[in-house]
Amino acid sequence: MSFVKVFQGDTMTHAHKMHGKHPEQDQSVKEEIEEKVEELPVEKTKEEELTESLQRLQAEFENYRRRVQQEMNDSVKFASVQLIKKLLPIVDSIEHAKVSEKDDKEYAKGARHIFQQLNDVLKKEGLQKINETGVKFNPYIHQALITEEADEKDIILQILQPGYKVHDKVIEHAKVKVSK
Repeated sequence: MSFVKVFQGDTMTHAHKMHGKHPEQDQSVKEEIEEKVEELPVEKTKEEELTESLQRLQAEFENYRRRVQQEMNDSVKFASVQLIKKLLPIVDSIEHAKVSEKDDKEYAKGARHIFQQLNDVLKKEGLQKINETGVKFNPYIHQALITEEADEKDIILQILQPGYKVHDKVIEHAKVKVSK
């Protein structure tokens, strides 16, 4: 039960008197609370939208990562296909040379031709032979197996086994005799 008192033309309930608020203030607080409550679902909806958007982006990124990984795997897997296609005529030439084996002159000519074909394909693929003598020893491309006294120090005197580079990357060091 509330007690109603009249103060200077204002009506106040006992509860209002206790808290020092007017009913009009109560109404505005109620309206403000209702407005905030109405805004909450909107905020929640924005949060849900952002969460969904983030989940979509994560899924798209994961799909992208898988696709790139698959493309890389395919690239590595099929990189040799082009080289194999270029080597097939050489394989055919070797097979043809086996048939001509009885005629030594033709066989030697065929072997030289096959060797030239193979060298051409490998050069086109970026293969470079390391087989220079008279140059300074370089441990990045040479492997010294033998040393010999000479006038100049650290000079390649003899290539014991050639080395190879592909596009400036050493894949086999040249085995050499070096001056000391």
